[in-house]
Amino acid sequence: MSTSPRRIWLRSTSRLAVQPLAGLRALVAVAALLLTLIPWPAAASGGWEIVSQQAEATFSSSLELSLRVRAPEPIVEVILFYGRTGDRIVRRIYPSFRPASELSLSHRELLERGQYAPGTELHAWWQLTDRSGTRFETPEQIIQYDDGAQDWEMLAGDGVRLYHYGVRASQAQGWVEAAEASLEHIASTFGVAPTSDLHIYVYRSERDMRSALATRSDDYDERVTTLGVAVDEDTLILLEAQPDLEATMAHELTHLVVGMATDNPYAGLPRWLDEGLAMVAEGELPRQNELALRRGISDDDLLSVRSMTSYSGRADQVDLYYGECYSVVRFMIETYGREDLSALLDAFSVGALQDDALEGVYGFDVEELDALWRESLGLKRRESALAAPELAAR
Repeated sequence: MSTSPRRIWLRSTSRLAVQPLAGLRALVAVAALLLTLIPWPAAASGGWEIVSQQAEATFSSSLELSLRVRAPEPIVEVILFYGRTGDRIVRRIYPSFRPASELSLSHRELLERGQYAPGTELHAWWQLTDRSGTRFETPEQIIQYDDGAQDWEMLAGDGVRLYHYGVRASQAQGWVEAAEASLEHIASTFGVAPTSDLHIYVYRSERDMRSALATRSDDYDERVTTLGVAVDEDTLILLEAQPDLEATMAHELTHLVVGMATDNPYAGLPRWLDEGLAMVAEGELPRQNELALRRGISDDDLLSVRSMTSYSGRADQVDLYYGECYSVVRFMIETYGREDLSALLDAFSVGALQDDALEGVYGFDVEELDALWRESLGLKRRESALAAPELAAR
């Protein structure tokens, strides 16, 4: 699985080619995907024989892999590898077995909700060693990890692939066109563009989408409805039943594009910047966020910019958090221009920490940014740089 931080946007509740996927789904049980079954002939390399090799995935539930193999001598070591295709890091599993020349092996890996995005391609293979020290690897199995509970259709556009079900083709086409327009706006506003196609899954209801979402906490999940979330480096899921799906789409596409542009093995983008860019890409600040921001300004009860480097984790701060992120990034664009913001993203793309990146582009650190932003709102600077460290900066 990727080690990149997952980008999540949650809001409080208080040209085109159509490719139907129904034929594929008809081959798949609603809850489980039987993905790979490889029968092998008796002849095999060096006397090794794969009798059967199978992989079966149940979306957001489990991954089951099995192998029946024969070897010239007793097999003394077995390792199962699996992970996302393209990732350098994979899981190593050591199944229990008794050494023998013929083995029937199996492993069931429990998966959490949201552990892998819909459409993720997984791969798995077995490595076995016999008593003579001879090592044998099975062919790699490719596992397409799909949410088989829905009868998906795919609509392809310029840089995006949109998966949908239960809606008119014209409505889905409108979403694709909105996604293309958002990508053009992101490129012109922030100077970044996707490096590969982006995948958008539109769920019709919260119940349908629940299996694809990671659980945060019972309280948080109960009080907050997820309208859209980037669940992978190139994949986002959206809830159709919302007032403005296109604004949510613009938000999440910004996360994906900015994530691609700033990806590096050293440091991630500060959350206040990541979320602020996405909020600005939407257009107008949503009313609930605007009201929360106004209350925070009126009561002088704003989160510090440094504290917003990570999420607060408190459901009662969601609206304020996103309102502040929008306000800070809007302030930076209006005061210092788009070119400096683009230069800031370039600094983060090579792994700069937030204070170093800010100093290099703007000549001030995150505390000074907080002070300047507060002054633009008519508020005094904080009495101390540590006055509101709700969360430690990374």
